[in-house]
Amino acid sequence: MNVRHEIALPQDEPFYTDQRDFEVNVDTTACGNFTLNGVPFNLGPPTPVLAPLLQAAALAGHEASLEQLTEAAMRFYRGGGVRTFSPAEYVSMLFMMRYGFGHAFRRSALNSVEHIPRGAGATLHSEALAGFTELFAYGLACHFTAQLVGVPIDRFFFLTAAGARADFQARVTPADLEAAGAGIGVLAPNGFILELEVKARTGWASFRSTSDQGKALLKNVADKIAARPTHAFLSIIVGLTSRPGGPQSIGRIVIADPGEGDVLAEREQTIVLLEETLTLLYRHGLWITLRHALDWLEALRPLNHPEAELRGFVGPLDAARQQYRIVEVERGTRVFNGRIFSDVALRVGRIGQRGMAQEEAEERLRLDELGRLWYSGVDVAFERLISARDAERLRTYGVRQLDEVDLSGRSAYHMEEWPMGEERESVRNILRVELRRW
Repeated sequence: MNVRHEIALPQDEPFYTDQRDFEVNVDTTACGNFTLNGVPFNLGPPTPVLAPLLQAAALAGHEASLEQLTEAAMRFYRGGGVRTFSPAEYVSMLFMMRYGFGHAFRRSALNSVEHIPRGAGATLHSEALAGFTELFAYGLACHFTAQLVGVPIDRFFFLTAAGARADFQARVTPADLEAAGAGIGVLAPNGFILELEVKARTGWASFRSTSDQGKALLKNVADKIAARPTHAFLSIIVGLTSRPGGPQSIGRIVIADPGEGDVLAEREQTIVLLEETLTLLYRHGLWITLRHALDWLEALRPLNHPEAELRGFVGPLDAARQQYRIVEVERGTRVFNGRIFSDVALRVGRIGQRGMAQEEAEERLRLDELGRLWYSGVDVAFERLISARDAERLRTYGVRQLDEVDLSGRSAYHMEEWPMGEERESVRNILRVELRRW
């Protein structure tokens, strides 16, 4: 059986990188008293903090590329466990999502996104198409909300069906984003948790609050609000046209805005941000900053078992400094400290943790097929505030300022493909050493 297969994205680069247009509709009829199947329920008035932002968003619409939307959807991906860390897995899953989007969607007549219709070369069965549509909806909803409240995607986190923040070791896959009852939260700049209720639909007319299907969606939100009264909620329906190819084919974001969240104490806000910082620092393999974050979190509350295991894996600060070569990279006005990864080196692994057969390692070395490299780093300014335990700067880091063009705020992390260049011999040496140990 062939376990290696080289593939390319099915559409050209502009399909993924060009900005697409999405219409934003605020459903003003979604708040009030309703009855569904004889059961009455109520949704309160719009959140005062978000109401003017939603009105402005409805006038302006929303722009995003598929490159940005896939990164937003993959924000929640976690492989589970500690010793299974592999940035190569994350990059591969991101690529496969983009590969699937290339088979599921196309540019519409209004520069938006629509499904590829059956008569125009569609290759996916409707069941397979539904999964990619759900992931698209999560990515678009998160990207929209990040711009709405002016925060980076870093501040979003995955919620379990019970409404709890998923711990560090939770395994969250693209399929989990589609699971009923699970959700997404984000810490808003004002200090309250905003929870997203995201639904993907092909065709949207029947999901307005005047129909039973629309009421069912609002009833689901009402039940969650009753269970988590301290959260604010946004109910977002991402609707793609049921008639692709038409002159009015545009993706729509339909929003209802019920409920108002309670502002968390500053200590609790810091804990929320640190908990998700652990996941991101681990994903990027940034052990030094991760050790500082773990120590700070322990000063605020006892570490749970997965966090304690993670600290044991990283080791003391002096040991963390010696685990990899730090590479400083300047991008724009910011400087990042990070490390260079090789997908081949990560797959060949160590004894007992191999992701590659000996025959493949030998063939790669013989043919000089050394795979790809990429760089993963953290903003030096963010690194410093973590080590200094500056809670105020942590709560405001990346939040959009009035004079900033980046509507979604600034991420603390940076990843890019890295040229092989001088690293080629290092990868060869890793293969030689591990082949001698096989």
